[in-house]
Amino acid sequence: PADDVTIDMKTWEILYNFKAGKKHLLTLGGQRQDVRDMGHTVKPGINNEWLETKGFFVSDTITASDKLNVHLVARSDESFENDRETSWSIDSDYMLTNRLNLGFGISRTVRFPNIQELYRNKRVFGNETLEPEESDNLEFRLGYQINNNWQANLARFCSDMENKISQTVTATGGFIPGVGTLAAKDSYYTNIDEAEINGWELGINGQIRANLDAWLSYTRFETAKDKSNDLRLVAKPDFRMIGGTHYHNGKTSAMLVCEHQGKTRATQTLDSAGKATNYPEVKASTCFDLSIRQQFTKNFAVYINVENLTDDDNIVLVQGSDSKNKMGLLIDPIYYRNGRRTTLGMELKF
Repeated sequence: PADDVTIDMKTWEILYNFKAGKKHLLTLGGQRQDVRDMGHTVKPGINNEWLETKGFFVSDTITASDKLNVHLVARSDESFENDRETSWSIDSDYMLTNRLNLGFGISRTVRFPNIQELYRNKRVFGNETLEPEESDNLEFRLGYQINNNWQANLARFCSDMENKISQTVTATGGFIPGVGTLAAKDSYYTNIDEAEINGWELGINGQIRANLDAWLSYTRFETAKDKSNDLRLVAKPDFRMIGGTHYHNGKTSAMLVCEHQGKTRATQTLDSAGKATNYPEVKASTCFDLSIRQQFTKNFAVYINVENLTDDDNIVLVQGSDSKNKMGLLIDPIYYRNGRRTTLGMELKF
């Protein structure tokens, strides 16, 4: 995070769970979150001001039969700069056989713009006219128990989005409603009218031997598109793959995780004048993380964590633009993963 951003947050949540007959488990809940920016990045009048978001929800987990489970959720939320919005989800799982499971989910989700997206006053400027990001989602799942030790799953996901929150760069500067007066090449937050994300996810996990587990997850983004401008969305790789092994033997355990990200295609964003900002292609990258833990007694343990085990300094986390400001610096900097970082620690309970 930027060193000039300091966020204070207070969160309250209340939940009440109860059964209604033999088949229904209901949850009623309410949430409230107050947030303020105590740094120097927000517009005058907002700094140190508490801003409130609140919501209410109800969920019902239904045991419809021995083979069918259904989960229903409805919620209503209100944010400090937006009207109240409603979201909901329906999710179900059906056991076709003792090895084969089918799942289906449909939902409408809402993401309100955060305090930085609304009020930020430098680098990327906030936009007080931002609309909440809304998404209609579909998911189909297939799960299969291969044997006593291994399970596999396949999922298809599709999301149609309205008002996706993104960034753009001004062509010539000037006054922008909700943002203010910007100079040429300044960046600000905006809504994309229509966007679409869909793809596949494949996973497998199980036990290689009694003390060695393994898992692999592969997600492919078949479509990640700004439909309004017929452009690929920024910072969406072709695929991501995460795999790992976990060794456990008595008081000793170790975990090795590999994360591979496919290339991120070159794309563009368009400002209100139709001028393009280019985002160059990002090459594929691979990262390994290692953790080892030794439990000496029930109250004392020592561990070592090694992030980026191979010390690769070319792992790009976020795709950045080639647009530069008047000082010659990239407006959207490219964020790289840190080099190798080793942490040695201990846990002591008393």
